[in-house]
Amino acid sequence: MEFVIDDKLNGLQLIKNQNIKGIHLVSPPLASIQIFHYLNSRHAYLIPALEKALRHLHASGRTEKIKNAIIKQHIKVL
Repeated sequence: MEFVIDDKLNGLQLIKNQNIKGIHLVSPPLASIQIFHYLNSRHAYLIPALEKALRHLHASGRTEKIKNAIIKQHIKVL
């Protein structure tokens, strides 16, 4: 048995591009990481509105729906 560790989107894209068979995703993930958004300091005034919008998207479940739609539409492996 062989193992490869990669993030989900890169792994699925690799499976699709190389037409690899017999690969299974591990669920739940072995690890999760936080993602940070960065703005140039000249755009600091946008931070409150951006933070509010991102929190709303996350709380509403919209970010998860967008992520799943991208996976299904562009990768089509699941």
